[in-house]
Amino acid sequence: MGFASGAQGGDILFHEQCRAQGIDTVIVLPFAPEVFVGTSVQGVGSDWEQRFWELWNATPEARREGMNLPVSDDAYGACNTRLLELARNNGDVHLIALWDGKGGDGPGGTADLVSRIQATDTPDIFSPASLGTGN
Repeated sequence: MGFASGAQGGDILFHEQCRAQGIDTVIVLPFAPEVFVGTSVQGVGSDWEQRFWELWNATPEARREGMNLPVSDDAYGACNTRLLELARNNGDVHLIALWDGKGGDGPGGTADLVSRIQATDTPDIFSPASLGTGN
């Protein structure tokens, strides 16, 4: 079982690849999906929004959660907490992250999630720059 939010980039790619391999996933959002799309999915000239809605609509209600928190950086941190809670309730947790290794993305960002899991697991981290290079 895979657990991730639904932001453009790594989150959506994670859900798509898990499902292509027959692995069920759970989507957790800090806000209602309509709000989340505006804060974390929409991009100029991209199809991320369409891909998000395809994933969201194809996900059974029991495996998707919009937390309906007020929009803030803290809400993203709460979303990471919820993701880890759900994953741990499902069994052993192993983090796979698409991350450039840079800090500064604040509570709820990839650096935050990696730091939370490192006490109990050594995550597999893939750099966006390394994808498609044959490395």
